Amino acid sequence: MEEMERAVSTITEAEVARAKAQMKATLLMALESSSARAEQIARHIMIYGRPLPLPEIVAKIDAVTVESTQDAARALLARSRPAIAGLGPGRGLDHAAEIVENFARATA
Repeated sequence: MEEMERAVSTITEAEVARAKAQMKATLLMALESSSARAEQIARHIMIYGRPLPLPEIVAKIDAVTVESTQDAARALLARSRPAIAGLGPGRGLDHAAEIVENFARATA
């Protein structure tokens, strides 16, 4: 939990800029495929009730800041519960409950 909180508080402008560039590139590459474009339009209609024009999507991406990213990450961490998976004979699974409890305390 401490590592996730540290990642949220230490995100840099360069990391946000890199993520924004990647999102724009992915968006533009998806326009090359008719099936991906159809999926994108369907998602927009389901979420926004209308297809979003490309300039509006790019404007939303450009509006992302370090602060808005940190706010979104903190909100996500505050309402999330960890999923714990175990592999093997099961020794140590009692620690999984401890992790969940610590996570809940840290985000409360």
